[in-house]
Amino acid sequence: MPQTTFKLEPTKAETEALVLDPITKKPLKEGETKPKNTFWMARIAEGDVRIVKENIKNKEKK
Repeated sequence: MPQTTFKLEPTKAETEALVLDPITKKPLKEGETKPKNTFWMARIAEGDVRIVKENIKNKEKK
């Protein structure tokens, strides 16, 4: 069964603490695709990251 993913972006300014990927240990960049797991769901709940909404017009053109 494929794992569900979503695109995320950090919500805090660059001067504040960065959200690090638990596997790569690199800071989250805007629009990165991440697995929908407990780590990222907790970051969303705490307000550290948010889900990037895809542009509906781009979906319609495909």
